[in-house]
Amino acid sequence: MEKYNLTGKSTKITGKHQIHWATYLEAGDRCFATIRHLTDGSLNRHRVPIIVVTNLKDQNKIVGYFDNIQKEIDYNELTSVESLNY
Repeated sequence: MEKYNLTGKSTKITGKHQIHWATYLEAGDRCFATIRHLTDGSLNRHRVPIIVVTNLKDQNKIVGYFDNIQKEIDYNELTSVESLNY
């Protein structure tokens, strides 16, 4: 069974699990992320523009570039650009 996700790419459902839309991100793609502070939640940054450097599909993370920093970011912290265009 196929569905279409927010990026317009098809999402395959395998068994009871849906594949996360971020698995389709490639180097150079853009999205937004929540950047969590290690100790102080009030310093979290929301909707930070990210450029994807690489996709670590086996770890459900991307390596993202923002503010001259490269950081591993979990898929659940990402927001697609299209989802903010409502």
